[in-house]
Amino acid sequence: MPVQYSIDPQRRLVLTRLAGVVTEEELLDLCASLSSNPRFSRQFKQLIDVDSGASASLHYSDLNAVRDSDPFSKESLRAIVVHSPVDFGNARMYEMLWSGRVEVFTSLAEAMEFLGLSGE
Repeated sequence: MPVQYSIDPQRRLVLTRLAGVVTEEELLDLCASLSSNPRFSRQFKQLIDVDSGASASLHYSDLNAVRDSDPFSKESLRAIVVHSPVDFGNARMYEMLWSGRVEVFTSLAEAMEFLGLSGE
């Protein structure tokens, strides 16, 4: 499965993993699944780990559609960890589209620090 997530209510965190080649439809399904999950809160933090090349097939219009369905609050801290230049570019585009508290990282340790989880 290209998109997987788990919710950790105690840490108020959604862990998301993108693998393989991810499509707009799969990201929209993720948004819908989170929105309907009773354990999810719009105020939770999110850590997204993007496998190398997972977002290669996504375009501006895809990311814009996902932004419109994104269930997180604009105040939620969101860290996207990428491992390739293409994914970095797509993640930065999403960061700009979202206009919330989204940051893109190439290091898991830096992402964890941004989310306030570095001591865990």
